[in-house]
Amino acid sequence: MMESRSYLSLSWLLLLLCSTVCSANPNLEIMKRMLDDMDEKVEPCHNFYNSSQKNLKWHAFATVSDQFQLLFDGIENEVFEKHSFEEKLQRLYKICSTMERPSLLRYFELVKPGEDLNWPFLTPRGGKWPKEKFQWMEALARLRRYGFNDIMFGMSIRQDPNSDSGQPIVVFEKKYDSLFRFIESLQNIGLPPKLAKEIAPLDNAIQEMYKSDMKFEHYARDAAPVKRISLGQLEIYGVSLTKYLEIVFGRPFSPDFVVHVENLYYLRGLQNLMTAVPSQVVANYLTARFSFYIMFTFMKHGDSCVTTMRQSMEFASNLLFEERILGRKKLRSYQNQAGKIFDAIRQQLNIRLERNVLKLPPAEISLLQKKLNGLSLSIGNLPGKAGHRRFVTRYYKELEFADDEELATAHLKVLEHRTRAELSLLDQPNFKDRRYMLHSYPISNFFFETAYEENGNTIYVAYDFLADASFDPDSHDIFKVTPLGIRFGLEMLKSFDLFNCKHHKVNMLQLFDDNQITTAGDECVSAWTQDNLLSQRDQYLVVLHLVHEAYFAEGSKFSQRQPNFTTMSLRELFFFRFGQSSFGQTLYFGSDFVEGGSPINSLTRLPVFVRTFNCLAPGEQLTTTQKST
Repeated sequence: MMESRSYLSLSWLLLLLCSTVCSANPNLEIMKRMLDDMDEKVEPCHNFYNSSQKNLKWHAFATVSDQFQLLFDGIENEVFEKHSFEEKLQRLYKICSTMERPSLLRYFELVKPGEDLNWPFLTPRGGKWPKEKFQWMEALARLRRYGFNDIMFGMSIRQDPNSDSGQPIVVFEKKYDSLFRFIESLQNIGLPPKLAKEIAPLDNAIQEMYKSDMKFEHYARDAAPVKRISLGQLEIYGVSLTKYLEIVFGRPFSPDFVVHVENLYYLRGLQNLMTAVPSQVVANYLTARFSFYIMFTFMKHGDSCVTTMRQSMEFASNLLFEERILGRKKLRSYQNQAGKIFDAIRQQLNIRLERNVLKLPPAEISLLQKKLNGLSLSIGNLPGKAGHRRFVTRYYKELEFADDEELATAHLKVLEHRTRAELSLLDQPNFKDRRYMLHSYPISNFFFETAYEENGNTIYVAYDFLADASFDPDSHDIFKVTPLGIRFGLEMLKSFDLFNCKHHKVNMLQLFDDNQITTAGDECVSAWTQDNLLSQRDQYLVVLHLVHEAYFAEGSKFSQRQPNFTTMSLRELFFFRFGQSSFGQTLYFGSDFVEGGSPINSLTRLPVFVRTFNCLAPGEQLTTTQKST
């Protein structure tokens, strides 16, 4: 067993030194913070979580929102060139910060389900809602114009999987977030019980149809019909998408126009379901879903509009932050530091693709290598290394706000502008060369960390993630690699679509698992049906090992010298950094927490962790315990 180290005495020494030294030495600042959170009385082998994070209280993730607040406050009274993106950003900030949030009723007055048709709840008392005018596909298309794309089915523009030149294609696929308890969430924010009771059966039916289709596709891999199909041919299957596209894009589409339909059987089933359900129930269901969407796409936290501004006009906000707060020197530093980690993690994945322990066909390995090596890194989600101002100016060229703009119309304009920018990718022949990502709404918490755009080619790192002292140019490499390397590893694995059993027969995570620690079976279906928390644990451990190899492998470009600011080894620092990160927190609460007892230590499944802390094997631990009693 590893002898107890005197971390606490070192911590007190750092506390004494830090008032004069920490500001000049980021390593001391980081080390002090680490030691303050650790409990040296607890053995890492037995209780890693309490050892690395005493009291099991993790710090909230830091953001640079305060700096953005200063930025927005600073431009509030500046004079900008008319129609410049700065003026538009300033205008939206003033609208947001000076106006009360409008009622949801106002949005439904502005966004109608059809020509000369209101939503059922807007029907005057005593009047009759003209249900015969309601067409669910038309209503869904009108909502899609504002980015609403995660209900019933989704439509997006992606690189044509059958085109080597990277041509874009329209993709239709089923959509339902089965982990999101929609009805329950709406009831928590005031959905009337009567309405909840009315729409719940439809929500359950869509959810069950989604799950059933997922099982069908994963167990019957060869049963799906051809995916590339013209709009005219779709009509033969009873699926009409022409009017939907014409409403969303605002232009006509020929019956010969070819689209990619990922889930044709699902769309046919959805068509039948919507026909069987009363029109008013469908309309009320869309109303409830869109209400939730509206609330989460323009949120004010107290009087602050920072989060709203960063999400609504992301590129404009990021460019001004880059120019006025960050500066070129720090931006280049971020790019170099993050890029070094990005390349190292990609190299480890490439090594395992070449090793090919699953004996996959060479063509399949080649496709995975092409996908991996085609990924690019974006700091702050602005494309390329130059021309950021030109890109942002062009991106917001068509967005305009009236002098008397109200908040609801400004909000809808931003959403519609964003959708038009997304849809314009259909007319861009160099789609695969895009080096930025368009976040899907509602935007997740990963907006402030890292993200990979589904079926895209860009991994994005937020400024927030790099604002930590770890990314000071003088900080030790060990602090930079964890946790950013883990983020990169998980996003790169996500790009492989490992658990898509329509494309893979085997459990693809095993391709990257050097230690045979994955608990699902060898078949893809066993991995797909595995409990989500256990699947997440396996992915964390596999990626943690990959990041460890990236840092300590022979030929590594990361510093291997023993730091002079701690008696811990680099490997010990590596694992304690993981334990104190959001990944350690997630692993603890997700899979290793034990009610009323000590937590499980999943990290002991990694041989390198056992060696680092000189942990005893399970049999030896039992013998030692028996002797002590």
